[in-house]
Amino acid sequence: MFWLRWKTLSGSQCCFHCGHIADTMPLDVRTWDCPACGTQGIDRDIKAARNILQAGKATTRESSAN
Repeated sequence: MFWLRWKTLSGSQCCFHCGHIADTMPLDVRTWDCPACGTQGIDRDIKAARNILQAGKATTRESSAN
């Protein structure tokens, strides 16, 4: 089993292309456009899943390098 401690609470509000963190938005807003890089239609659920996957891969690489 693998556990990942998420460092921020903005997983669904962080752009997976450029890392920009959007301002706080209500949970009923399900998609958003990144004002920094222009990525459009970011689905918050998919976005959060991608960020967690990227963080998990980075953690796994760090663990295997040590």
